[in-house]
Parts: sequence; C-alpha cells; structure tokens
Amino acid sequence: MKPSSVILDLLRTFPDRGASAKLILATGKMFGISDNAIRVNLSRLTSKCVIDKLDRGHYRISQQSTPLNDFVEEWRLGEKRRKSWKKNSWLCLVMDSNLSVECRRNVGYLGFRKIQPGLWVRPDNLKLESADLLKRLRNLGIPSNVILLAASQFAEDNAEQWFGFFNIEQLDQQYADMNQRLHDSLAKLTNQTNDAAKKETFLLGGAAIQMLIKDPLIPEQIQAPAMREALWQTMLEYDKYGRDIWAAKLKDAPIIIPTSNDSAFISDRRTQLTGLSL
Repeated sequence: MKPSSVILDLLRTFPDRGASAKLILATGKMFGISDNAIRVNLSRLTSKCVIDKLDRGHYRISQQSTPLNDFVEEWRLGEKRRKSWKKNSWLCLVMDSNLSVECRRNVGYLGFRKIQPGLWVRPDNLKLESADLLKRLRNLGIPSNVILLAASQFAEDNAEQWFGFFNIEQLDQQYADMNQRLHDSLAKLTNQTNDAAKKETFLLGGAAIQMLIKDPLIPEQIQAPAMREALWQTMLEYDKYGRDIWAAKLKDAPIIIPTSNDSAFISDRRTQLTGLSL
C-alpha cells in the first residue's frame, strides 16, 4: 500500500477528532511502511490541504475531502440508496469519447456503462437526485461539458441489451464470494494477534466496502437484491467487530472501521479532490 493511502484511509475513520501521528506511524508499520515515508506524506498531504494538522502530531481529514468521504459511507444505507424503477427509464451521460481513462473509470463506478461511443447509461433508480448526482460527478473530476439526461423513450429491446453490459451473474458471484470471505475472517479473528486482526480487517473490510459503493444497484425487476443485501448485512457485522479490534488499544473506538479503499476512485487531476484515496 502507498503511504498516502494508509494515512487517508485511517483519518477517514476519525473524521472529527482526527488521529495522532503515533497511531498513523504504527498503522504504517503494519504494512511495512517506514516512519520517514509516513512523515513525508503527512507533510505533503498537509501542504495540499488534503489533511489538516490540528496541533503538534495530530491530523484530521480536511473539509475539502468531505464529499468523497460521505459517498464512501453511503454503503451503510444498503438498499435505501435506490428507489423503485419505472420500466425503461434510464440516466444517460453524453460525453466526449476522448474522456480520460480516470474519468471513464469513475463514471463506471457510479453504475454507468458505455453502450456506444460518447453515451453511457444506467437505470434511473437512484434515490440521489439528478442535481446531486451531477455534483458528485463533478467532484470526481467529470468535465463540465458532460451532459446528464433522464430518458424513458427507448425501445424495450435496447434496454434488454443494455442490461447485458452489467454482468449480473458475475455481480451475484462476487457478492457470494466476498460474503464468504467475511464470514471466514470473522471466524478466525479471535485467534489472531491484535495487529494481525487490524491488518486483516483493514484490507478485507476495504475490499468489501469498495464492492458495495461501486455496485450499480440494478433494479430488483432485473436482479434480485438478496445476494447484495446478504453481503451488506455481513459487512455491517464485520464493521462493528473491526471497530472493537481497533479500539482495543485506543481511548475511543473509531467512528467507522479503518479500512483500505486504495484505488477505489482515481480522480482526474482537475478535481478539487485530487490526491484523496477512497
């Protein structure tokens, strides 16, 4: 893992009070990162205003990072993130086919799929209002010339073909596999050292959260939500267990489980959130 990722992923779990340099250095050591590398990255992230230095040896994620942090934490809402789907209603992004790799990737993480050059679509079933979705796209570095449209006049055979771009069977298998990995981890964490358990929950919890936040939330008419809901429920349990592990040697438990979300999003260089690991 990169030093900056460890710092940001850890500070995300202490959004208000922040964390001490001592805790950040100790977390870095778990991943074989030197104290010097952590200190250099603390200085760099502070100078870029990605994190704030509250006082001597104490840091907190900065206000400019809040939108992305809030988005990550929406995994806790589970199925409440989506609304009932009106058949054949879609959200469309009209964009330059020369959009950067990073921007195309981020669009995909929000559940859009490319169906032809310059046109990306997803089912119009998000609870998030279109204006807020557009704002989120902008925060992730999507250029202002990208147009977001809602449409419902497509032919039904088009819609049937488009759902093929979502690899629904593969999604269900990924849910099942991750759910099993979390259960297997829960069964053995009590037999591990505190540091080993911290490292495992950091990495595995992060992988599960990435899967949940990137999920396209396909309408239940097309994909039964049972497998996704099962993963969500297990991750809620894993989150509680992980917070207890991390709190074992701390005065206060972290608000959320410290997890790795390295490379979940790669923001375009033009976004104000550049440099923030998710």
